[in-house]
Amino acid sequence: INNVNHFFFGYYAFMGLEQAWNVFSPAPRATNPHLTAVITYQDGSSKLWTHPRMERLDFFTKIPKERYRKFFDDNAAWNIPVVWPDIAHYVARTNYSDKDNPPILVSLIRFSSTILPMEEGMDKPNLPQSESKVLGVYPITAEDLALVEQKCA
Repeated sequence: INNVNHFFFGYYAFMGLEQAWNVFSPAPRATNPHLTAVITYQDGSSKLWTHPRMERLDFFTKIPKERYRKFFDDNAAWNIPVVWPDIAHYVARTNYSDKDNPPILVSLIRFSSTILPMEEGMDKPNLPQSESKVLGVYPITAEDLALVEQKCA
């Protein structure tokens, strides 16, 4: 079994299908996180960016995006602060469409809610994502957007 798993691991990792066993641990994670960002533009306007929520996507759209959810929501939003500036730059680049009004600031925010234990949560609705934490506020420079300028021209 280990030889077969080893052979297919690259495929699992590429497709985002690998699963850590901590999901099945005696004490699984008790929160439901979600990463968002507020993009502030040069003219003072702002836009809310949310990472796609898997529960809001249809099956065939969800499958290729699942590995990104795992990266953004499960890993980066909690315990990899070294990638937060890169995520902010990614959000700025993907939301840069007007060369006269570039993004100048990205604020990363993690929202989460408590996951009720099975015996308590069966007859209760899902809790809203009411807990929030600002992960960082990152200035965006012209150099950060240099590769995107061809799309805006």
